[in-house]
Amino acid sequence: MSANGGKQQPVATMDSTRHVLEDGTSISTRERVVRNLSLPLAGTPTAAQFFATDGACPDIAFLKNHFYGEGRGSEEQALWILSTASKIFRGEPNVLIVNAPATGTMSQEHSTL
Repeated sequence: MSANGGKQQPVATMDSTRHVLEDGTSISTRERVVRNLSLPLAGTPTAAQFFATDGACPDIAFLKNHFYGEGRGSEEQALWILSTASKIFRGEPNVLIVNAPATGTMSQEHSTL
């Protein structure tokens, strides 16, 4: 026999399709809260979309619009951007190299450099 005399306890129900905001407003989890915002772009750019016609540089205009629309890139595309930017920065003579840990602000210290 169970501790509550054989009676079943009521099961708590929760509606996962509703969410209550801090101000008490109940909103649907199946709809957009701000309906006048466009949906984020789905999918990642293809290689033909990512690169300009020369195939060596990314299509900046396309990527600007894609990222502005909250589009995503692939891991391979992100690694390509980071690798290429690193090569460019390493070749620049005016880039300051600071060993870790770098702390503090540069706002007032630029005049001492």
